[in-house]
Amino acid sequence: MTIYLKHMPNSAGDPWPAAPQPDTIAGWEAANITLPEAYRAFMLRYNGGAIYPLEFEITINEDAADMLDIPAESGVDILFDWNTFQQTNTQTQPWRDYMIAIGYDTTSSIIGLGSDGRVLYWWRNLANEWEVEDDGPYPVGVLGNDFQGFIEDLSGDTAPRWNLPGDLDNAMKIEF
Repeated sequence: MTIYLKHMPNSAGDPWPAAPQPDTIAGWEAANITLPEAYRAFMLRYNGGAIYPLEFEITINEDAADMLDIPAESGVDILFDWNTFQQTNTQTQPWRDYMIAIGYDTTSSIIGLGSDGRVLYWWRNLANEWEVEDDGPYPVGVLGNDFQGFIEDLSGDTAPRWNLPGDLDNAMKIEF
């Protein structure tokens, strides 16, 4: 399946930021953690954006899914540009011990990368709070064993940030 990507202007009408330079990413990695190669290459080439198709299955702890009423599937809303990636991952958040954030799903829950390179999901409840119970299961699920596999496994034909089919004519095809 062909995977498409587009860059939208921000709310102020500014164009999507240019991709970071390799030394910018290397500097961040030296101060934080090394990024998986496929994600680093994606950022250097595309710098995030809106993906199509975008749907993914949410595999999450059954107790957490039942207790918190987490849906069985969602979609990628946006993969962060480098500036948003850096800002998001310097904030103190409950998911910081588990992953670095790389984007949001369509409900503004976090899509992230674990220290082992797996793509993870951290659900945010309807009150826009990060659900963390000291005595309960964390609402974290595995979406893919690696970034490239996660992107290649996306499916579906609903996409809130896309006006199909015209947008596909102007979109980039993602290549790994």
